[in-house]
Amino acid sequence: MTGIDSFINLCIIYMIVNYIGEKMLKKLISIFLILTTFASLLIITGCRGNSGNPQTTASGTTQTPSSAQNPYSPSQELTGGIVNPYIPLTTSNAYKYIREIAAAYPNAVSVKSIGSSVRSQDIPLVMLGFGEKKILFVAGVHPTEYIASNYALVQIETLAKFYTNKTNFGDYNVNAVLSGYTLYFVPMANPDGLDIVTGDKVSDWRANENGVNINKNFPHNIWNRIDTGVTSAPPRNNWKDYKGPSAGSEPETQALVKLTKENHFEFVCTFHTQGELVFWRDGNAGALKNDSALTDFICAQTGYIKNTPITSTNDMGGFENYFRITYKRPALCVEMTPYIEGEPHNDAKFDSLIWNKKNVKYLIVSLVKYYKTL
Repeated sequence: MTGIDSFINLCIIYMIVNYIGEKMLKKLISIFLILTTFASLLIITGCRGNSGNPQTTASGTTQTPSSAQNPYSPSQELTGGIVNPYIPLTTSNAYKYIREIAAAYPNAVSVKSIGSSVRSQDIPLVMLGFGEKKILFVAGVHPTEYIASNYALVQIETLAKFYTNKTNFGDYNVNAVLSGYTLYFVPMANPDGLDIVTGDKVSDWRANENGVNINKNFPHNIWNRIDTGVTSAPPRNNWKDYKGPSAGSEPETQALVKLTKENHFEFVCTFHTQGELVFWRDGNAGALKNDSALTDFICAQTGYIKNTPITSTNDMGGFENYFRITYKRPALCVEMTPYIEGEPHNDAKFDSLIWNKKNVKYLIVSLVKYYKTL
């Protein structure tokens, strides 16, 4: 701007002031500033709002940002960890999660295989802690219930993190709770079945590769009396409750049997789905020390129902029934989710179905702490 331009501008301003008055000029300036500020805000908001609208790419095509770029809803709190419980569990993901947890927390976790499936896949065992006393947690016996396997895997990662960092998980000092104890986890007891459910998309398959419901296959004194009405392996498209050709015939069954023979477990807890209740006693094994107390504690903590002891022989082929009658120690079957018609559950609802239910996220650490008082 030249000197003449500046002089002319000053003359114009002087004439305006004389014409409308100084007070009116100040008001006009204030109005102008307000309008320019408001316009700036509209521009900023518009730029932000465009992130959810179709956008033109360099090639001229339009794209709408996919929800896959941010697959978590605001309520899903377990984001950023190793285990992603909000997507269907596959065997490849499960093995990957376990490897990465072991690598991230080597001072808390160790891993080995307890056997192989029909398809020769490893059945992994994850051990957390280094104490002499042992407690066993099992999930994934029924592959349609893999949301319970996700729960076990999330628990392993969570407890390993707090154990390593020597910090509290809620109100629980994980290091103190696990002092003297090792927690054994079999988070994927039936890997072939999981492949059939999430890989082959046979959503109602509750068996292993051979079509055997391994929770009816465990060898004990009344196995021969179990009658499911099914005498041969079902086809893939028509699952039936087949108990197997003989007691303990399946490699997945044999792996858990061998594990319990080789280790003295204080008690066993298995995770299943459907019902929000606890199976804790059966008519074959009868009352066992601490079985009622442990069940009462779980139910008080979580709001789950304490189920009536099982009396039907046909319901006594499971791992819990085998462990009770064989070792005379408690074995609890925790059905974690509300009863919902059809499985698998909606993985995106992991928090509302399991994790954020009353104290369920603290179930394992609180149960171990309670057991130490008995």
